[in-house]
Amino acid sequence: MIIHNFKILCIMAINYSLVKLASKFGDKAGVPLFYARAQMKDSISLKKFAKLISMQTTVSYADVTAVLVSMQENMVIELQRGNQIDFG
Repeated sequence: MIIHNFKILCIMAINYSLVKLASKFGDKAGVPLFYARAQMKDSISLKKFAKLISMQTTVSYADVTAVLVSMQENMVIELQRGNQIDFG
């Protein structure tokens, strides 16, 4: 954690691998370039995620689970409609 100009910035480690891809456009068409690709470390179930949230707040596990399930269903609907979801 770094405090800079009275703002707290959390620095997270992101696992990545380098991927070699050939550019298809512009002056560098056909020239291989290297890009970082994020790598997943682990996954967490909806149940475990809801449990973590309920332990850190005053909201019950059942209520958190209901909201997360509804959010998941509505995210699918909105993404299928072509909408972007802004989490702030």
